Amino acid sequence: MDLKSREMRFALEDAPTFLEFFSYMYFCGAAISGPWYEFKDFDNMIKLTGDFANVPSTWRPAVRRYIEAWLCVAVGSLFDSYCPTSFYTTDAFASKSLLYKIGFSYGSLKGMMYKTYMVGWCLMEVGPIASGLSFNGYDEKGNPKWDRVKSCHIWNLETSFKVKDFLANWNMSAHNWLKHYVYLRQLDNSKRGGFNFRATFVTFIMSAIWHGFYSGYYVFFIGAGLMDYHFKVA
Repeated sequence: MDLKSREMRFALEDAPTFLEFFSYMYFCGAAISGPWYEFKDFDNMIKLTGDFANVPSTWRPAVRRYIEAWLCVAVGSLFDSYCPTSFYTTDAFASKSLLYKIGFSYGSLKGMMYKTYMVGWCLMEVGPIASGLSFNGYDEKGNPKWDRVKSCHIWNLETSFKVKDFLANWNMSAHNWLKHYVYLRQLDNSKRGGFNFRATFVTFIMSAIWHGFYSGYYVFFIGAGLMDYHFKVA
């Protein structure tokens, strides 16, 4: 088969057993809402082979991510207390200036982001980190990295100014799965860089369907795809 380099890296020599397959599907760190990871990484982690032959202590990074999850709750609650969504339907909100409405909308959006998505993603990362599945080698300073399995990068989200960067750091597991298993599979193996509108459009439609049959998802993801396309064109 004509496989890409990454596909060859994660290709399986043998079909997994029934127990191995369902262990991967229902691993407690990802069975509910992610994060996603390759079967080969999971299998190597269980067998303590490959990159997982000598995993350093996991308790510090796991506890740190757990604390970050509850900090997200605190931040989200703070935004929510000052910018409650119930205020949108009042006459008082309608009488406010456009600048005020934009600022209020930003605050309420942050409240929803942190109290729902961010806290869930951070908590879901604790299991893979504690088990060692998130271990991803060492950086140039010799410090262990715990980003093999990751759902969000909070700092990059808050400091991003490109559509592409925001999408790449928001629900990272879904982004990576869609990139490698939907977008890149529509391109020739020889293609590097550039932009393919058809592949991008199909990927965003797939993401909308994956999230559920709700019109708001289709509006959002098609809109995000168009914003990403126009940003790249610009």
